[in-house]
Amino acid sequence: MKRKLAMAAAIMMCLSVFAGCKGNENAGNNGEYTKIRWLIPTSKRTGINAVLEKANEISREKIGVELDLQMIDSGSYSDKVTMMYASSDPFDLCFTSNWTNDYVTAVSNGGLSELDELIEENAPGLKEAIPEYIWPAAEVDGKIYGVPNVQVIFNRQAVAVNMDYAKDIDFDLDSVKKLEDLEPYLEKIKAARPDLIPYKPGTGAVHFTSVKYEELVGAQGLLGILRDEKTTAPELMYETDDYKHGLAVMRDWYKKGYIREDITSVVDDSADVNAGKYAAWLTTWKPGIEEETAAKKQLVNNVKFIQLGVPYVSAKAGMSAMTAVGACSENKEKAIQLIELVNTDKDYLNTLSFGIEGTHYDKCDDGRIALRENTDYNTVGAWMFGNQFNAHVLNTQKPTVWEETDEMNRNSGMSAIRGFVFDPNNVKTELSQIGSVIKEYDFIKYGSCDYEDIYNEFMRKLEVAGKDKVYEEMKKQIDEFVANR
Repeated sequence: MKRKLAMAAAIMMCLSVFAGCKGNENAGNNGEYTKIRWLIPTSKRTGINAVLEKANEISREKIGVELDLQMIDSGSYSDKVTMMYASSDPFDLCFTSNWTNDYVTAVSNGGLSELDELIEENAPGLKEAIPEYIWPAAEVDGKIYGVPNVQVIFNRQAVAVNMDYAKDIDFDLDSVKKLEDLEPYLEKIKAARPDLIPYKPGTGAVHFTSVKYEELVGAQGLLGILRDEKTTAPELMYETDDYKHGLAVMRDWYKKGYIREDITSVVDDSADVNAGKYAAWLTTWKPGIEEETAAKKQLVNNVKFIQLGVPYVSAKAGMSAMTAVGACSENKEKAIQLIELVNTDKDYLNTLSFGIEGTHYDKCDDGRIALRENTDYNTVGAWMFGNQFNAHVLNTQKPTVWEETDEMNRNSGMSAIRGFVFDPNNVKTELSQIGSVIKEYDFIKYGSCDYEDIYNEFMRKLEVAGKDKVYEEMKKQIDEFVANR
C-alpha cells in the first residue's frame, strides 16, 4: 500500500507540472474534423501525405477525425518525446514500449493519460478488439495508460542453422534439444568449412539462464524467476548454476574456434550475416519465421530453426508495442476513438501500415499482398499501430501466420506474476550502479577470456553496487503483488 501511495503521489506531482499544458494549435475542430497528432518511431516516408489523405477518408466519416501522423527517426524518438513531456508540448497519441519511450517511466513521470474511464465511455469496442491475455501488459498499479498493439507476445528461443552448409555434414540436427547438443555439429562444420564462423553466440552465457528463467523487467538483467508458471520468488541470475554453466560452455567453444576471435570488439556484423559467414546462430522463433527468412533472399535463405525450451508469456509481455494518449492532449475522447478505429477497422489499419493498393502494394489471388519495390511509402508494419492480426498477410509470409500466432499466445506458459510492474524508485541509485558494473563485465559472457577470477571480481562489484538491496526490494514488491491480486 505504501508503494502504491508513493507512486500515486509521484504521478500527482508530475501531473501538476502538466496542469499548465500548452494550448494545442491543432486542437478542436478543423472545419468539422478534429486533428489528432500521433507520434511514431520510424523514418519519414515521402508518400505520407497521399496515404494520410486515403486514411482520413475513413476516419473523417467514422469518427470525425483527421490524422496528423508524425514520423520521428527511431534513434532520436525517445529523447524527443521525453522533451515533449517536459515542455508540456501537446500531442494526442504516441508509441510507447519497454525499448523506446519507456512506458513505465512515462507513466511515473505523468506523461500519459489514464485510459480506463476514457475507454469505457468513448471506445467500448476496444475491450473486445484486444484479447484479454494482452491487457495485463498495460496495467500500472491496476490502471491502464496504454493500449497494447496485438502481435506475437510469447517468447521461445531457437538456434538457426544454415542448411546450405548443413546438407553436407553427417549430423542429425533433430537430436538437438538444448544448445550444448549442437557442439558435434559445430566441430564438423569447423573441419569441413574453415572459411565459416561456426556459431554466432547472441546473448552468450545469458542464453542458459533465459531458457530457464524469465528476466524481471526493471532490474538491469540482474533478477529473474523460473518459467514454471508457479514460482514467484526472484533469483539473482548471475549467481545461478545455469549462468556459470553458460560461461563454461562459451569459454570452451571460444577456445575450440567455434566463436569468432574478435567477438568482444565487433559492433556490427551485419555484413558477415548477409554474406552467409555464420553456420548457426541464436535467435527467437515465431510462426512463419521460416518463410520470412527465406524471403529476404540473402545468402542465408535455407534455414532450419531448432526450438529450445518452451513457449512462454512473461509478466509484462505485450509492453513492447503500445499506443498511449498524451497527458496534455486536448482531444482525449477523439484520441481514444482513433485507437479503437485502428484496432477494429482493417482498411484503416492496412492503409497506415502498407499504403495504397495499386500504388504501394498489389493483392494476390490468394488474398495476400505483394509489396511494390522502390515506392514512396515502404511498409511501416501493422505492429506499430494496432492489432497485427487484422493486417494483410504478405506473400512472403505463411497464409495462416496470424491464426498460428494467436494460438501460440493463448496456449503458451504464463508467468506466475503476469501483470507485475516493478517500481524502481527506492533503488534507483543501486540500479544505476549495477547497470554500470554489468556493462563493464559484459565481455565475459562470450568466452573470450579465462573467466574464473574475473567472474569473482564481477560478483564482488555487484555486491558493492547494491545487488542484495535490489533483490530485497524486488522480492517485497512481488510478494505484495501476489498477496493483493
